[in-house]
Amino acid sequence: MTAKITPIKAIVTIILSACAGAMLCMNTIGIENFLLHILIIIISAVSLKIQQVRLPKARLFKAGSFLLALVWLMGHSFSIDNSLRSIVQSYRHIVKSAVYVVGATFFIYQLCRLLFLLLESSYKKQSDFIKKPFIFLLICWGIPVITCYPANLCNDVWNQLSQYFGFSAFTAHHPPVHTLIIGFFTQVGVWIGDANIGLYFFILAQTLIYALVLSYSFTLLKKLSAPGWLLFLSIITAGLSPYYANRVSLVLKDNLYSVAVLLFITELVYALLDFSGFLKSKKHICLWTLSVLGILLFRNNGKHILYPTVLVLLVILFKKRKVFSRQTVFQSLGLLFLPILFAGAINLAVTNSFGIQKGSIAEALSLPFQQTARCVWEHGSEITSEEQKAIGAVLDYANLATNYSPIISDPVKATFNRQSTTEDLIQYFKIWFKMFFKYPDTYISATVNQNYFLFYPFAENQAIYMEFNDFSEELMAPLKQEVGLHEVTIFDSAKVLLTKWFGLLHHTPIIGLFSNPAFYTLVFLFVVLLAIANKTYKLLIPALPIVLSVVVIILAPVIIGHPRYAFPIIYTLPVLLAYYMYLRRQTLN
Repeated sequence: MTAKITPIKAIVTIILSACAGAMLCMNTIGIENFLLHILIIIISAVSLKIQQVRLPKARLFKAGSFLLALVWLMGHSFSIDNSLRSIVQSYRHIVKSAVYVVGATFFIYQLCRLLFLLLESSYKKQSDFIKKPFIFLLICWGIPVITCYPANLCNDVWNQLSQYFGFSAFTAHHPPVHTLIIGFFTQVGVWIGDANIGLYFFILAQTLIYALVLSYSFTLLKKLSAPGWLLFLSIITAGLSPYYANRVSLVLKDNLYSVAVLLFITELVYALLDFSGFLKSKKHICLWTLSVLGILLFRNNGKHILYPTVLVLLVILFKKRKVFSRQTVFQSLGLLFLPILFAGAINLAVTNSFGIQKGSIAEALSLPFQQTARCVWEHGSEITSEEQKAIGAVLDYANLATNYSPIISDPVKATFNRQSTTEDLIQYFKIWFKMFFKYPDTYISATVNQNYFLFYPFAENQAIYMEFNDFSEELMAPLKQEVGLHEVTIFDSAKVLLTKWFGLLHHTPIIGLFSNPAFYTLVFLFVVLLAIANKTYKLLIPALPIVLSVVVIILAPVIIGHPRYAFPIIYTLPVLLAYYMYLRRQTLN
């Protein structure tokens, strides 16, 4: 820890720090020189101080830092004009881009060192800061929950309620079980004389579920002897961050789904800590079952993170079959498959009972459609008649370039031809694959332009919901007139203040990171790399569903303005950090 810093090392560090400072200042206006000088001093001082910190398998982290720096450079360029022109449009810009990548790589690698140092020095258990997190959370969320009456709604929910009450076709576009639940609560309100009251009952139930599951996960953090700083930050963030405090008052399928993912990861860690005890515990079996049901019933893509995880657990069980008794093996198989079968039976019963129509296959094709649209947008004059015909059988080719939005695929996806056949889709994918080799840079641009907000912490991803009316009056009118849903304006002034408060939590330097999905994604990916480097492979088991969640987000239609897709990452990160530190402590001891 006392390695000598040579003059050459010091000079190189200062030069690299200058590049990092320049990278951080490229978005500032008017005071860049002042900021640059301050940043160079701070980054140089910190970097020299931690020179002796040696990351395990440092090359892995250097390579990761470089790749992430390239994504940041692309994100910086896309934030300007949704293109990569600013990177290479002149020699001056090429030099700036090179400085940016060098500075970002150095900066990210130093952050890795700092986080590694923090985690490696946090093995000693510290005292709790908040003794009763359940009560604390309810107090923090009290004002948002009271002032939201009857509920904050988004357009998805108006659509779901319209389907439930028969004003539009009931489809599987939204999870049918979630639609039935919010519809039932609203119906209860109708029965007792006010639909608003029923909808508010749902908000109260959701708030209670949030508080119970989060408090339960904090109990696991204590069991894992998580350091005080992690407990404190986790509880304070859950109490104050808009990603929690604003969401408990919002009716949205992603809320309960994300809480179910948190419960699933928590139970998975409990199982890894004491598997035999886990199988004997009715509480754990019940909570495990509820978490699986929540994942499969509250989001249509929940199966994409659950099924691969179950497959990996089956492989582990197969390898350990000689260690376990036959009874344990059968219990384990039941625990893995019965909740999935139960969820399937519920979905089948609901579908048959309510005549629910299938959702469009287009929902699973957001990314390829977006890549095709960008090709037409950038290279329309080069698209051959054969390519146009194949694309046009599936999408509205004539309006594809006009409908293309670099940050969201919904406008392109909306042009999907529901009459297209399987053969049409096969021909489309042949052309899609062929065009990848013609325009690989365009495919990469389409993917990164839509998703860089997941990895680029310099762009805010703010989404504050304080609205009751959030859709077309044409859709809302029947629900207001015939069901009785109506807006309540008594808390409008409080909502304005809450909006400003949540906005402040987004905008404030440092504090704003805790309301930025990129921050959580980057820390999560770092911990996964660290687990691989340290051969702490056991962490990868509960981390797998979250890795798959990152993949699902990239394949999803949007992330900017919709941070809800990243909630599984945000909500589970404290548990994964605590479990990593627990495993490291076991290894070192």
